Amino acid sequence: MQRPGGGTGTTAGPALRPWLSAQLNELATRNHASEEETLRGKALAAAWRALDEGDEKAAIREEIVALWKAREWWEQPPGKAARQAKGVYEGKEA
Repeated sequence: MQRPGGGTGTTAGPALRPWLSAQLNELATRNHASEEETLRGKALAAAWRALDEGDEKAAIREEIVALWKAREWWEQPPGKAARQAKGVYEGKEA
């Protein structure tokens, strides 16, 4: 799987920020979903939204957006949950 910056491996590999890697692993396990489904889902967006505002939250958002763009999801999110998640990252969804 291609990562922003050219790395390869799993979505939740060591190149991801620790919070994002941990959330992808935890949510994928809890929801019996793949990392890809978890990355584009509402559960990750809700967890991200709950973070305190600041540089780390902004950096995690940038990483999520880069992962989405690498998969060509950002412009046309695949499905209703992905559209809702994108709205969260854009600050449009409560």
